[in-house]
Amino acid sequence: MAGARAAGKTVLALQAMSPHGPAGGYVEVDNFIFTRRLEGVAGRTYRSFLEILHLSNLLQRSDPYLFSPDGTPPGTRNMRVAFYRPANELGVRLDDGDRNLAGYAKRMVRLAVRATDRFFRVDLHASFKEIFGAQGVHPYWYTLAFYDKSGESEEVADIMRDTLDKVAVVVNAVEVFGLKIAEDPITGEKYAAEKSIEVAVQRLKRATAQRQVCYLVVTQMDLVKDKVGERDWATVLELADGVNNVGRDRGMFRRSWARLVPPGPSPARRLLEKWIGPQATGNRKQLKERLKDVEEIFFIWTDNFPTSRTPSRQNTLPTSHGLAKFVCRCLNIRWEQIGRESN
Repeated sequence: MAGARAAGKTVLALQAMSPHGPAGGYVEVDNFIFTRRLEGVAGRTYRSFLEILHLSNLLQRSDPYLFSPDGTPPGTRNMRVAFYRPANELGVRLDDGDRNLAGYAKRMVRLAVRATDRFFRVDLHASFKEIFGAQGVHPYWYTLAFYDKSGESEEVADIMRDTLDKVAVVVNAVEVFGLKIAEDPITGEKYAAEKSIEVAVQRLKRATAQRQVCYLVVTQMDLVKDKVGERDWATVLELADGVNNVGRDRGMFRRSWARLVPPGPSPARRLLEKWIGPQATGNRKQLKERLKDVEEIFFIWTDNFPTSRTPSRQNTLPTSHGLAKFVCRCLNIRWEQIGRESN
């Protein structure tokens, strides 16, 4: 993920690792969190890591006593990974058994039989399907890794590594609608509101130069609902929660052809161009011009995410609109492959 401070990258990753993160359904998910820090255990980076780890654990257990984490310290490299169990129960089920000699032998035999069975029944069968044209199945948990380095424009070279499969550029919706000055809700520090647009333009330029698949994620849409208008908001809801139309990334040939014969703008792109306005200047104008290089535009916002640093009881767990579609597109799968209906 690439984006400026306060763009919503941390919340997006946390919700993707939460069972009840996607609005309208839930997933069976496990996670892994890594942070590289250059300071001691008393530093802000270490405290931030512990906060994210604790909050992720609370969301994993559906604990209603939640809090808002501190902003990610500048320069911190984060790896947050979500492991999704397939809805068709093809994931490997673990059974520890008894912790003694007989239990170890029994478990070894069971795992050997299961591995042999999986090889002939699933792996070999899927390989033949792939060889002869039909799509095979995934006999494992789907893995989605979010790599994020906190900060601003000086991180372009680091975040846009050639090894990344896809780049998600994050923009704050408040800035799209022309907010000039914003204030950090925790530190009270004021910062240039169009910073995320400026960073987004830089990221999109580099992604295009490296021919990477690039998504544009517009976050915090709930904060601009009154400015969007009733008709456009209905379109936003349809685009965000339309998990039956996840879409697929274009291949190299289709992307090359699109440069020669530009396709018509998508509904999401038309909305974004409308909000930016016809007389946009500076970074806003450059963002509008760069939309043609974006593979897909996602609108994502979170309901009921805690706003207080002090743990307090939430009436309902936070859920994110547009998250299910974003996750499925990143994994190139359908929602029914990992999603379950809400209880």
